[in-house]
Amino acid sequence: MKLWNIKAAAYFWTRRLSFFRCVLDNELANLRFLIQSIPEPYPFVIDLGTGAGSTLEIFPVHIPIIGLDQSFSMLKNAAKNRDGLSGLVGSAEHLPFRNDCVSIISAIGITEYLRDKETLINEIKRILKNEGYVLITISQPSFLNRLRNLLGNRIYPIDPECWKRMLCSAGWICVSEKGTLIQKQYLYRI
Repeated sequence: MKLWNIKAAAYFWTRRLSFFRCVLDNELANLRFLIQSIPEPYPFVIDLGTGAGSTLEIFPVHIPIIGLDQSFSMLKNAAKNRDGLSGLVGSAEHLPFRNDCVSIISAIGITEYLRDKETLINEIKRILKNEGYVLITISQPSFLNRLRNLLGNRIYPIDPECWKRMLCSAGWICVSEKGTLIQKQYLYRI
């Protein structure tokens, strides 16, 4: 967590570099495509692993967002970039929300930092309302994702087929999926 607080100061700067900007733009385009399948209106979104809020722009500006992150510094950055963001410091492995409380959850760029993905899956399922939607990403094993380990935070990529089997056995239904250079984006319904 302390490393994320340190990274918060340079997070947006590094994402403006040409290569990172290109990757992020492709990911955002895919996420925008996926989110079009979610029927509006929905009262709010819970965003897990909000970070500095670089993906919150995919949601309509009138939708309130509750952002959860382990880094207070990252949440402060996110609040500067998204009006109406309610930030909450906490862990995605122990979500501080009651059962069946939300219709839309996003978990973009968080699964790769969790070794135990099943705990996250179970926690999301616990707080999501019946027939709710999850916009979620994974990082698959690749050379570029192995290089990311050099940036200081250990990542745990997962094979997309293994991921699909895991979620299918948990009762998640894949509505749509997309992919980019280092990430797969999915929209699920539970």
